This record gives sequence, structure tokens and C-alpha cells, in this order.
Amino acid sequence: MQDVSPPSQLLTVDLLRSVIGGLEVGTVYPRDAPPEYVVVQRVGGVLQNAITDAATFSVQCYAPDQLAAEMLAGRVWHALYRQEWAGIRISGHMLRAWQSAGAPQMLVDPERPHLVRFQFAGQLLVSTLRRAQH
Repeated sequence: MQDVSPPSQLLTVDLLRSVIGGLEVGTVYPRDAPPEYVVVQRVGGVLQNAITDAATFSVQCYAPDQLAAEMLAGRVWHALYRQEWAGIRISGHMLRAWQSAGAPQMLVDPERPHLVRFQFAGQLLVSTLRRAQH
């Protein structure tokens, strides 16, 4: 079955939860967030071909201090960059690859001046073909 618009943002959240045990991650920053939290947001992308969604993401890693934020961002970035998960299926969709747009960088978040944020971007290649769930 083909899903022309797979839920790539939620698939990315589920991918990160599966490859980094205990990671607190979501698509918005919650009011009661733990000290370290990762926000994944789709910021663009295109269909790369008839069966591949090239979804572009911003990945924002928050922590109370610079060292913790940079280390968290490094763990998340390396987990995506190494692609040891390539070919995994989540919710029936095959996650094919990650194409990095650069390493994490520190960016101030004016809404959360008490936290440090490191952020990076990249594309997750997601199959639009979905294997039926039984």
C-alpha cells in the first residue's frame, strides 16, 4: 500500500526512541519537560522519487548547561549519521537513510533562556510504501 504522505515527523521520533534508550523526544517542547529534551520538527522536504519522501528536519537538543546540551546533540546526531538503523520498519514504513545538513551548533532559544540548545538539520528518507500491519 502506498502512503503518499507518510507521518515522517512521528516516524523520526519513534526512530530516535528506538536507537537511543531513555531519550526524551517529541515534536513540541512540553511545559513539564525533563532537564534534557529533544524536539524534532519537519521543516520541509520533497518527494525524492515516486516511493521516497525526503523529509527535512530540525533537531533541537535542550539541556541545563552547554556541555550537557552539546553531548546530547552529539549522541542524537551520531545515531542518525551512523545509520545503523537503515532499513528498519516503523509503522510499516521503511526508513532508508539520513542525509546530514551539518553538525550540531549552539543557538539561543529566546523562549527558554534558562536552557542551552544545540540544533542540527538533515533529511530522513522514508519509503512511501507501507507494509500492512497484522
